[in-house]
Amino acid sequence: MIVQINASVVSADEIVFDNVFVGKTHDHKPGTSKRPHGHSNKDQLPHHSIPKMQFPMFDGTSPKIWIDNCCNYFTIYNITESLKVTAAVMHLEGNAAKWWQAYKQNHAVPTWQPFCSLILDKFGADDFRQALNDLLSLKQTGTMEEYTNAFQSLQFDVTMHNCHYDELFFATKYVDGLKEEIRATVEPHVPATVDRATLIAKI
Repeated sequence: MIVQINASVVSADEIVFDNVFVGKTHDHKPGTSKRPHGHSNKDQLPHHSIPKMQFPMFDGTSPKIWIDNCCNYFTIYNITESLKVTAAVMHLEGNAAKWWQAYKQNHAVPTWQPFCSLILDKFGADDFRQALNDLLSLKQTGTMEEYTNAFQSLQFDVTMHNCHYDELFFATKYVDGLKEEIRATVEPHVPATVDRATLIAKI
């Protein structure tokens, strides 16, 4: 016996991508859900317009950046508070994964904010101090491009942990680290930003 199935067209509004970390708030019934006319939520993207993104991995480096990326992921996919730590620890690797296995043997699983504090205390406690020391001792030994890239990387590391250092502080330290013959040319211009100092040094 041959059964004939009528083909139907499914509109884009009826396409739903499931996310295993998102708590389901209602059952979706194709063909029955309707949006009220004139109503729109500008802060929430429809499910079918959200691209598939990989959860950020963490091996113990740059914990502030990783936590920020996690929060962005949670916002995009509407991860519930109770699942945030579960989602995060599934994506630890290397020393971070080993630390977590050792930690949870003698401690209860924390909620998200205490978990973030644990990560920062364990893997980022010395990041600011080290970045600042490296920036203050940095000297140009190679090309301008190499020195500028190294300096800006440290500048961003310092600012990421402490936003109270102004542009003049960084510009002064940048000029101090230049080779003597280049510094002698740049200093009289008294550049107020690293970008200005870099431009003068290149000229």
